[in-house]
Amino acid sequence: MKHEQTINQYRKGMLLTMLGLSIAILVTGTLFLMNGFAIQNATEQRTQNWLLDVSGQIATLVDSRISQSMESMNIIRDSAVLLDEEALPEFLARKASVSGFDELYLAANAEEAKAWIRERCSTLAGDDMVHAGTTQLIMSHEPELGVYYSAGETTGDQVLLGVKNASLLTSMLSTQSFNGEGTSRVITRDGELLAEGESNELSTLLRDALMNGTEEERAQFGQMYDDIHAGRPGVARIEKGGAAVLVSYIPLVANDWYVLTIIPADLLGKTIDPLVTENLWLTLLLGVVFGGVLIAMTILRRRYQSSLSTWPSWTPSPAARATPASATTRRRCWKRAATTPLSPRTCRASSW
Repeated sequence: MKHEQTINQYRKGMLLTMLGLSIAILVTGTLFLMNGFAIQNATEQRTQNWLLDVSGQIATLVDSRISQSMESMNIIRDSAVLLDEEALPEFLARKASVSGFDELYLAANAEEAKAWIRERCSTLAGDDMVHAGTTQLIMSHEPELGVYYSAGETTGDQVLLGVKNASLLTSMLSTQSFNGEGTSRVITRDGELLAEGESNELSTLLRDALMNGTEEERAQFGQMYDDIHAGRPGVARIEKGGAAVLVSYIPLVANDWYVLTIIPADLLGKTIDPLVTENLWLTLLLGVVFGGVLIAMTILRRRYQSSLSTWPSWTPSPAARATPASATTRRRCWKRAATTPLSPRTCRASSW
């Protein structure tokens, strides 16, 4: 009876031990995986928030410079329309040098202003119309110029025109290049490129995904297009050929344009991703080690059970039961059997 109880207790102990180790493996592995994915998600969210902050600073800089130029145009026009034709050229030349314009010209009306713009710019981007009662910036691709105009209340009023080199806008977009790994650009709401900073492979990736990508890759731009047309800022993740970039889009006050900033999706996670990968490998290694321990314990348990099942069952004679020394020997023998694997021949009937 004691022999059977010992075997049952041993079996229960082994099962509980294996169950505990299995639960420990499962819980530990799950926690490692959850922590790894949580770190990755938190890093990407942090990167997006940081990108929005930096892009907002670039957009604020561009907006402030354009607004300053527009304000200067309004102030200069208010004075220029009061001057006679003889004093006007000298006044405009002086104001151009002071306010940073390459050239200033006062057109008689909106039609003359349009003709003057087309004469100097062969390829215009965005809205190339001169609207009455507004002050705007028109971008030219060939040559790369920024043409400002300040128009009167009607199309017949005089229009002040000012020209600045587009490199000024490009230099503002290049103020934050993310150590050469990112780039910024200004586009219209229709996606037309107006100016761009330092170009790199990210620009090529974005263009390839849009122009030559699959339907699934082009679908990644859907939310960004919707936000831009609605005037909302945001961040989009674009993937192409195993590479991924983050694109932020911040609206400008000037002309309803947008500043796009492109950076690698793993820009901030380059130092964290290896740690996450290492955790995943450690989790796998831990699972292999625990799995090996469980397999070894299972093999040992089966061997032990097999040896226990081959023990002979002896019934001592009445004389042996009555002998004190034999009883003591039996108790010692069964006590050892409860704690150590014994050969079936260890407790021989003759020793009783």
